[in-house]
Amino acid sequence: MIRKILVAVDGSVRALGVLQAAGDLAERFEASLALLRVIVIPPEFPAAAAHGALADALPELMTRQAMQELEALIAQVPRARSALPLVELGQPWRLILDAAQRQRVDLIVLGSHGYGGLDRLIGTTAGKVADRADRNVFIVHTRELE
Repeated sequence: MIRKILVAVDGSVRALGVLQAAGDLAERFEASLALLRVIVIPPEFPAAAAHGALADALPELMTRQAMQELEALIAQVPRARSALPLVELGQPWRLILDAAQRQRVDLIVLGSHGYGGLDRLIGTTAGKVADRADRNVFIVHTRELE
Protein backbone atom coordinates (compact mmCIF):
# COMPACT_ATOMS: atom_id res chain seq x y z
CA MET A 1 0.00 0.00 0.00
CA ILE A 2 1.31 3.44 -0.90
CA ARG A 3 0.28 6.01 1.70
CA LYS A 4 3.11 8.54 1.54
CA ILE A 5 5.33 9.57 -1.37
CA LEU A 6 8.62 11.47 -1.28
CA VAL A 7 9.12 13.56 -4.42
CA ALA A 8 12.73 14.63 -4.95
CA VAL A 9 13.16 17.53 -7.37
CA ASP A 10 15.95 19.81 -8.41
CA GLY A 11 15.83 23.32 -9.82
CA SER A 12 15.48 22.22 -13.44
CA VAL A 13 12.51 22.72 -15.76
CA ARG A 14 11.79 19.00 -15.37
CA ALA A 15 10.78 19.43 -11.72
CA LEU A 16 7.18 20.31 -12.59
CA GLY A 17 6.76 17.13 -14.65
CA VAL A 18 8.19 15.01 -11.84
CA LEU A 19 5.79 16.59 -9.34
CA GLN A 20 2.85 16.14 -11.72
CA ALA A 21 3.69 12.44 -12.15
CA ALA A 22 3.93 12.05 -8.36
CA GLY A 23 0.65 13.93 -7.96
CA ASP A 24 -1.04 11.48 -10.33
CA LEU A 25 0.29 8.57 -8.28
CA ALA A 26 -0.78 10.23 -5.03
CA GLU A 27 -4.28 10.73 -6.40
CA ARG A 28 -4.53 7.14 -7.55
CA PHE A 29 -3.42 5.76 -4.18
CA GLU A 30 -4.91 8.53 -2.02
CA ALA A 31 -1.40 9.14 -0.69
CA SER A 32 0.17 12.23 0.84
CA LEU A 33 3.23 13.93 -0.63
CA ALA A 34 6.49 15.27 0.79
CA LEU A 35 8.49 17.39 -1.65
CA LEU A 36 12.27 17.46 -1.22
CA ARG A 37 14.87 19.74 -2.78
CA VAL A 38 18.52 19.08 -1.96
CA ILE A 39 20.89 22.01 -2.30
CA VAL A 40 24.51 21.44 -3.21
CA ILE A 41 26.96 24.23 -2.44
CA PRO A 42 29.43 24.32 -5.34
CA PRO A 43 32.98 23.59 -4.16
CA GLU A 44 34.27 26.64 -6.01
CA PHE A 45 32.46 28.82 -3.44
CA PRO A 46 34.69 28.56 -0.37
CA ALA A 47 32.98 29.14 2.94
CA ALA A 48 33.67 32.45 4.63
CA ALA A 49 34.62 32.62 8.29
CA ALA A 50 32.79 29.96 10.26
CA HIS A 51 31.81 32.19 13.16
CA GLY A 52 30.47 35.63 13.86
CA ALA A 53 29.29 38.34 11.52
CA LEU A 54 31.50 37.07 8.68
CA ALA A 55 29.85 33.66 8.53
CA ASP A 56 28.95 32.48 5.03
CA ALA A 57 25.33 33.37 4.18
CA LEU A 58 25.26 31.34 0.94
CA PRO A 59 23.69 28.16 2.41
CA GLU A 60 20.94 30.14 4.14
CA LEU A 61 20.25 32.19 1.00
CA MET A 62 20.11 29.09 -1.21
CA THR A 63 17.83 27.31 1.26
CA ARG A 64 15.38 30.23 1.36
CA GLN A 65 15.35 30.46 -2.44
CA ALA A 66 14.82 26.70 -2.80
CA MET A 67 11.89 26.82 -0.35
CA GLN A 68 10.28 29.62 -2.36
CA GLU A 69 10.75 27.61 -5.56
CA LEU A 70 9.17 24.54 -3.93
CA GLU A 71 6.18 26.57 -2.76
CA ALA A 72 5.74 27.97 -6.31
CA LEU A 73 5.97 24.46 -7.73
CA ILE A 74 3.41 23.14 -5.26
CA ALA A 75 0.99 25.92 -6.24
CA GLN A 76 1.05 24.67 -9.86
CA VAL A 77 -0.05 21.10 -9.09
CA PRO A 78 -3.49 20.87 -7.46
CA ARG A 79 -2.87 17.42 -5.91
CA ALA A 80 0.37 18.72 -4.33
CA ARG A 81 -1.15 21.71 -2.52
CA SER A 82 -0.94 19.89 0.82
CA ALA A 83 2.59 18.58 0.19
CA LEU A 84 5.19 19.02 2.90
CA PRO A 85 8.10 21.06 1.43
CA LEU A 86 11.60 20.09 2.62
CA VAL A 87 14.96 21.65 1.78
CA GLU A 88 18.24 20.04 2.79
CA LEU A 89 21.89 20.77 2.15
CA GLY A 90 24.32 18.07 1.07
CA GLN A 91 24.78 15.09 -1.22
CA PRO A 92 21.48 14.53 -3.08
CA TRP A 93 21.27 10.73 -3.24
CA ARG A 94 22.16 10.31 0.44
CA LEU A 95 19.71 12.96 1.62
CA ILE A 96 16.90 11.56 -0.54
CA LEU A 97 17.36 8.17 1.11
CA ASP A 98 17.64 9.73 4.57
CA ALA A 99 14.47 11.78 4.04
CA ALA A 100 12.61 8.69 2.82
CA GLN A 101 13.42 6.95 6.10
CA ARG A 102 12.69 9.95 8.31
CA GLN A 103 9.39 10.68 6.57
CA ARG A 104 8.51 6.96 6.48
CA VAL A 105 7.47 7.10 2.86
CA ASP A 106 6.37 4.09 0.86
CA LEU A 107 7.61 5.37 -2.51
CA ILE A 108 10.33 7.71 -3.76
CA VAL A 109 9.66 9.61 -7.00
CA LEU A 110 12.44 11.45 -8.80
CA GLY A 111 13.43 12.42 -12.31
CA SER A 112 16.06 11.03 -14.63
CA HIS A 113 18.25 13.53 -16.45
CA GLY A 114 20.00 11.35 -18.97
CA TYR A 115 23.29 9.53 -18.79
CA GLY A 116 26.39 11.46 -19.80
CA GLY A 117 30.08 10.55 -19.82
CA LEU A 118 30.85 11.38 -16.18
CA ASP A 119 27.68 9.56 -15.08
CA ARG A 120 29.16 6.34 -16.47
CA LEU A 121 31.97 6.66 -13.93
CA ILE A 122 30.24 7.99 -10.82
CA GLY A 123 26.57 7.19 -11.49
CA THR A 124 23.50 9.41 -11.51
CA THR A 125 21.48 10.51 -8.51
CA ALA A 126 18.50 8.50 -9.76
CA GLY A 127 20.68 5.43 -10.25
CA LYS A 128 22.21 5.68 -6.80
CA VAL A 129 18.82 6.13 -5.16
CA ALA A 130 17.31 3.21 -7.07
CA ASP A 131 20.29 0.95 -6.26
CA ARG A 132 20.44 1.77 -2.55
CA ALA A 133 16.81 2.39 -1.56
CA ASP A 134 15.07 0.08 0.87
CA ARG A 135 11.69 0.95 -0.63
CA ASN A 136 10.19 1.33 -4.11
CA VAL A 137 11.51 4.03 -6.44
CA PHE A 138 9.63 5.49 -9.39
CA ILE A 139 11.86 7.28 -11.92
CA VAL A 140 10.22 9.77 -14.27
CA HIS A 141 12.26 9.77 -17.47
CA THR A 142 13.09 12.87 -19.47
CA ARG A 143 11.22 11.68 -22.56
CA GLU A 144 7.99 11.68 -20.53
CA LEU A 145 8.53 15.32 -19.52
CA GLU A 146 9.18 16.79 -22.96
